[in-house]
Amino acid sequence: MFAVYECAVNLMGDKIYVNNMDKHTVLTLAMGGAVISTFSDTDLKFTRGVHVTAGGHVHVCGYASNTIIQLDSEGKQDDFHTGY
Repeated sequence: MFAVYECAVNLMGDKIYVNNMDKHTVLTLAMGGAVISTFSDTDLKFTRGVHVTAGGHVHVCGYASNTIIQLDSEGKQDDFHTGY
């Protein structure tokens, strides 16, 4: 199984966002590897994509849940939350 499926780096270059498809989580890491936060949500199943926007928002796609969840730069859920 997958430990890390995909990752993204913010434009400042100081944070890495890592999705773990098997654990349905997104880790926010400092560039040195320290864990800043771990995000999980019952509406997020099998994370398949992670993208950082120019504005610093993190979009995470749930493959099995058909959802996109927006996180802030610290890896916490932002106001935007939708399912398709």
